[in-house]
Amino acid sequence: MHAVGEDVSGFVRQACFGQVDVRRLAGMMRGFEAADAEELVWTLIEERHCEQAAAVVVAAHVAGCAVSVAVLEPLLAYPFGVLGKYMALVRAVEGDLIDALMELWKSGRIDNQIELALAYYIGRRCEEPPPEAVSQLRLMCRMTFNEATMSALGEVVRLYDDPELNKLGERHVELAKAHPQKHLFERMVTRPPLELLPERAARQVVIGRTVQRSGDEVGRNDPCPCDSGRKYKKCCLRNGNRGGRKRPAVARKLTDEQFRALPAHEIIALDLDELNEARVLMAFEQLVRFGWFDHAARVLAHMEERDVEEIVEHRGRMVERALFAGELDVVRHQTQFMDEEAVAQVEFDLLLGEEGVTVAELAETALRVLRQEGTDELPDQADLAVALLRRHPPLGILVARGAMSGEDAKDADMLAQMVEEARDKLRLPAGDRASQIRDFWAEERMESELRDLLQRIETARQRKEAAEAEELRRKYAEARREREDFKAQLAKLQRQLERAEKPADKVPAHAAGPDAPEDPEHQVARLRQKIERLKGIIDEKNERQSALREQVSQLHERIEASEADGPHDSVDTAEAAFDALDAAEPDASCAVCMLPRFDAAFESAMGRLPSSVVRRAVESATELATADTAHWTDVKRLRTADVYTRRVGRHWRMFFRLDPEQASLVVLEVVSRQDFERALLRYRG
Repeated sequence: MHAVGEDVSGFVRQACFGQVDVRRLAGMMRGFEAADAEELVWTLIEERHCEQAAAVVVAAHVAGCAVSVAVLEPLLAYPFGVLGKYMALVRAVEGDLIDALMELWKSGRIDNQIELALAYYIGRRCEEPPPEAVSQLRLMCRMTFNEATMSALGEVVRLYDDPELNKLGERHVELAKAHPQKHLFERMVTRPPLELLPERAARQVVIGRTVQRSGDEVGRNDPCPCDSGRKYKKCCLRNGNRGGRKRPAVARKLTDEQFRALPAHEIIALDLDELNEARVLMAFEQLVRFGWFDHAARVLAHMEERDVEEIVEHRGRMVERALFAGELDVVRHQTQFMDEEAVAQVEFDLLLGEEGVTVAELAETALRVLRQEGTDELPDQADLAVALLRRHPPLGILVARGAMSGEDAKDADMLAQMVEEARDKLRLPAGDRASQIRDFWAEERMESELRDLLQRIETARQRKEAAEAEELRRKYAEARREREDFKAQLAKLQRQLERAEKPADKVPAHAAGPDAPEDPEHQVARLRQKIERLKGIIDEKNERQSALREQVSQLHERIEASEADGPHDSVDTAEAAFDALDAAEPDASCAVCMLPRFDAAFESAMGRLPSSVVRRAVESATELATADTAHWTDVKRLRTADVYTRRVGRHWRMFFRLDPEQASLVVLEVVSRQDFERALLRYRG
């Protein structure tokens, strides 16, 4: 095995990941064996010199001693900042590259732009894209990215040309046509690795080892950048750039932008005592983002010693990121510094991450962890479904279906989306029953809202809105009927296709004629074409139904808002009458907690009042009964009666009285502004 010479050892640790230094390093590595080069790469990675390790990987390729694909995992997670550097690494290694890239892609630990570059590379290298690659792209098509990333995703979708993927990525493809990036991806997969690197990479600001310079190299006889006072050749070059002392003063001179750009291996070399609180927090956030949780924990302990605010929130973010990355040992270590409630929140996630866990164990832990204090009721099942979908997708799909209800449309939409993402991860066809369950509850909710609207026909404006609601109901029923008809046609065609695809005896050539059966291949192609067309029509009907449901919800909200506002008086004498009343002066009885009660007249009128007004009245009564006199600032008192009144909304007034003997606040009634003066006369008389 070729020994790593002193010159190579000294040069490589101050090399930059650019063409100039990589060429020079490749010249030094002529005669190296692949094992020598790989050993040097791993040594540099262990020393946190990832830029230099990457330079050795490409230099080894140029020198003819390429290293194995195993080195990609730590290097592709490093923030080089230039896409060409990542692809140079991918192109420079040897081994079972496609499988290794798929594992890296599925790990979720690399940037989205790098994932898409890897996906394009995989698509160009394989005659048929791997099914798991298609599943990953389907998953990405359901996510939200910035425009540049969506355009890049569109280019990859165009390359793979999968029917289901094309459907999901339609808007991404449109963006790719408007902002093409194919030339960039093609350059990444066709040019030699060395040409993908910048000519000269600017030297990093390394605390205690180098200073910020241009691309010029440090000469052997130049003063050593570590400020030791000796020449470079007799200092850091001789000892492999490991003898420089820390220089916190350099860190203090950096701007916030430069500080955030520091690589992780330079951040861990900082003297935390010399940094202000804001910089310590920046260092912690960077280490968490890079996934260096052990060092992040050290910084967190330092922050705790300095009594940094919101330490619990910072620890929670690190634990959440560690759970997502699968670093369960880090999470277990941090639980000893967390309170019981916080530990309970991650205990179930920890169990989900264990290998070989049984459903019985999951159920037992779920009941223990999710049970609320002092009750026998479980919290929202959607939380359990979300956790299972992330860690155990098959079980999560079943729980998500059962967790859907008509009470929360947002939860149902979120779960249906996550179920489709889980099916993508499991490489199952799109279209789960969860979507049907979501649609069922959505239709039930819409019918309930329509019935509610049609029961409120009192004014001309409401009659107009009720007619609009009836029209929406008619359109929705028509769209649903059409969709069911098309679905029945689709099922019939699919059965015909199954029969047509079964092997059958060929028709002899002499039997061909006008009455001869259709050629099986032609029949299958024709049926498939019809099925695809019907699927497109059904998708359009589904979109139309969703749009109609949204219109009903908006109409329902609009009518509720108009009811809350109440009727508008042309001459608002009621407002003048209200303002003329004396302001209520809270006495000792108001400073005692009371129990809100409701008079029989109010309870009987609740069905006729708008639900939003009833809700505001109940909230108002609860506020006034809390012994907080600050809530009494807008309360008025009738002079001749022990009755109070308060606004509940713009056009409604609540009357109530106090019952000190029963320690209660009794809501008498809620009236509109039109009836306010009549109510005043009634209470005064």
